[in-house]
Amino acid sequence: MRFGNQNFIFSGSIIKDGLVLYYDATSSLVSGSYGYNGSSTWNSVIGVPLTITNPPIVYTSSYGGSLIFSNNPQIAAVTYNQTPSTLTNATVFQWFNVYDTSSGAARFCAASPSSSGNDFDGGFTSYFANNLNGSGISGVTIEGGFRGSFGYNTTNYFAPYTMSLNKWYCFAYTVDSSYITAYVNGVKTVSQSRVNNGSSTIGMQDFIIGGRINSTSTYYEMSGSIPIVQVYNRALSSSEIVSLYSGSKARFGL
Repeated sequence: MRFGNQNFIFSGSIIKDGLVLYYDATSSLVSGSYGYNGSSTWNSVIGVPLTITNPPIVYTSSYGGSLIFSNNPQIAAVTYNQTPSTLTNATVFQWFNVYDTSSGAARFCAASPSSSGNDFDGGFTSYFANNLNGSGISGVTIEGGFRGSFGYNTTNYFAPYTMSLNKWYCFAYTVDSSYITAYVNGVKTVSQSRVNNGSSTIGMQDFIIGGRINSTSTYYEMSGSIPIVQVYNRALSSSEIVSLYSGSKARFGL
């Protein structure tokens, strides 16, 4: 399947309906119009290119290709207001491998409704933490999701899942009109009622992979690999999440 005016060939496992942002570091794309260009840009398959902070970033061809983020810091971010401005429903699907958690917390992927980069104010985030904000969740955990995601009050949606370092994980979460649901390796881990604190949309004007950014600095940077990030403008079904996971897991030896 060819998309747009380029020659990227979608595998049968890629769900195209509603796909608005798609980044893939697969080795077959590195020298072409997609993937990391070896300098300061992670080109998109769908959507807008990401600019690397403190380039060049380390690229590895292992596992089909991946970018290695270091907390020195390195992140990949879009120019403000280039992504879809808002989403009502959404799905975020990504693969990652965390190497180090000494910083305590780090973002895999985040979106913000303003140039401040504040995902608390109506955006979303996925991250890991050793013990985030004294929440009592100990150990290295994936805590998914939409922190303060709808409006300007803090609403925390946790999807705790104890993980190991130096191991590949597939993390996805969906939001529809009623629920926010998280999946790890294709398996549903939690589903919580959606609460809209002043807004029913998800701000997407800033989009960041590998950390968090505001107008003056970067922080919560990740130490690890990210090869794939996909964002949809709809909540995918459980069977579609399983299909995406099953279609990509062989790349990571699973």
